[in-house]
Amino acid sequence: MSLIVNLPNPPLGPPVLSVGFAVGASTLFTLGYVGSLYLSPAGRLAGTKDAEGNTIDRDHPIVIRSRIKTASLATATTVLVTGFGLWLKGVVPRAGWLLDTLNISRLVGMPLPTPSLLTSNILPFSPSLTTYLATLSTHILSPLLLTSLLFLGPLYITYLSSELPFQRHFSFHRDVILKFTSLPGLRNFLIGPLTEELVFRSCILTPFFFSDLSLSKLIFASPAFFGIAHIHHAYNVYLQGEMASAKTA
Repeated sequence: MSLIVNLPNPPLGPPVLSVGFAVGASTLFTLGYVGSLYLSPAGRLAGTKDAEGNTIDRDHPIVIRSRIKTASLATATTVLVTGFGLWLKGVVPRAGWLLDTLNISRLVGMPLPTPSLLTSNILPFSPSLTTYLATLSTHILSPLLLTSLLFLGPLYITYLSSELPFQRHFSFHRDVILKFTSLPGLRNFLIGPLTEELVFRSCILTPFFFSDLSLSKLIFASPAFFGIAHIHHAYNVYLQGEMASAKTA
């Protein structure tokens, strides 16, 4: 038997949070994430020239480094604010800082194994570390495979070009190492998806869930904040248009 039998479950009805609170929190998280991209002066250099005369855009190393730092900071702040809000509103039953932290992480979609000295002969976790990792792997691979269905067309074209893994034109160094270790690669494949998932899925879905919205509204309404967050790309398009006009003038 575990020293910690289980974590106390939050109440599910009546709604713990109001819809207005969920909308306000999600709006704040969205503005905070997008605003962080322009918080540093380096993040607002798009359209200018660097010391070597190269045009600075969103793919310039200066801008990428700056936005990786500020987006990561904004994401960490958002996760902490979400957890504190759940704790303050009484969504998480008070059970001490350790259990509260574990429960909050579970509620925002980042479940951690509960420490226990009696449920494992190897590592003191409940469920066992192997069970936890197996479940976590399933939760990671399932949406990954589902998302890959959207890219069946490009994947098929890549297959015809013999550039898929284990095909003759595939290069692990060129197609994996260089792509994923470059600054744009770190932004596109690691920092960007990780921070966006934490903010626009974990932290935005959580308050809406506890405001007792229907499943259909959770699925179709909450992604609106993710779409709104990308309006700022219009600003980059505008700058590119201004630069193109200046060159032709």
